[in-house]
Amino acid sequence: MKTVRTIINTVLTCTGRLTGRKAMPEQPRRIGVIACHWLGDTFWASQTIPYLKQRFPGAEIHLFLRRNFSDLFYNMVVPGNIHLIPEVISDRKREKFSWLKLIAAARKYRPLHLELVIDLTGNRYSALFTKLLKPDCSAGFEGDELGALYSLRVDRSEYADLHLWQRLFKVVSTVIPEMAMPECPVPPSLKYSFEQACGCSGLDSSLPLAVVAPCAGWAEKEWGDDNFAALAARLKAEGYQALISGTEKELPRNIKIAEKSGATAWCGELGVLCALLSGAQLFIGNDSGVGHIAASFNRGKIVTIFTGSTLPEKLAPPGVNVSVLDSSRNTVTVDEVLSCCWNK
Repeated sequence: MKTVRTIINTVLTCTGRLTGRKAMPEQPRRIGVIACHWLGDTFWASQTIPYLKQRFPGAEIHLFLRRNFSDLFYNMVVPGNIHLIPEVISDRKREKFSWLKLIAAARKYRPLHLELVIDLTGNRYSALFTKLLKPDCSAGFEGDELGALYSLRVDRSEYADLHLWQRLFKVVSTVIPEMAMPECPVPPSLKYSFEQACGCSGLDSSLPLAVVAPCAGWAEKEWGDDNFAALAARLKAEGYQALISGTEKELPRNIKIAEKSGATAWCGELGVLCALLSGAQLFIGNDSGVGHIAASFNRGKIVTIFTGSTLPEKLAPPGVNVSVLDSSRNTVTVDEVLSCCWNK
């Protein structure tokens, strides 16, 4: 497999040399950022935008997202410059893919005449989409078979040992060499206040709030619905408003959890969820993007439960109030989770 990858990269590199590439403009007028991820990765990608705006103050930034996570970029990117491209998938095992649709999507956005495209997604689909946009210069990860399509790319050895959220800054550093690596993610700008978010979610902003997120990207990452139901019931008994949060697709499951525990099941606008997380006293969930957003506010206690399908050392939310429990080594009990919640 490595031999095939090496051959493909060599051919692509030679092709790039033969066709020629323009040097990156000192002050590009139009920059594209490709962040076709799930929620957590998209939140991490949002951390790079302020650095790009500072370094290229006159540039028009266009953002390409797989899903509508535009609330994470509130007051960062002009709404009209946020483009949804479901054709660029992040995981072929869970998502349908069509090469023809990807090519058509690239043709649609080629008239933007992007001078610089930074691909933070890092897979073969985003690499090809980047190439098909025909920017003057592009930057991305070394990636897999199509990594050589980028003008500037980060060698795997430069990011292999980093936390996943820090890896994106390695790509950006190819166009901003003087950039310093931030220590922790900063929270998203809020569209709503905590009080407004509570009002539209049926919550009392004067009472303590615990946000519980039982679902994750795939079942192997989940602690289990019964465990979360028991946890939510205990939190209710302690005087917390327990909000079972998830997507519209996850709502039927969350309603069942809420019915067992006396909690409230909710799904809604991402901007509202961010505002709720900004004022919540507790967040408990699996390894998922919501936990990373919650941890960035550095306000409430964050408890993230890993099951062994992902690595805490690469994916645990950075933050001062974060506790990590790993159920792959020992069974994590409700009492253990609550002990982390009360441990300040």
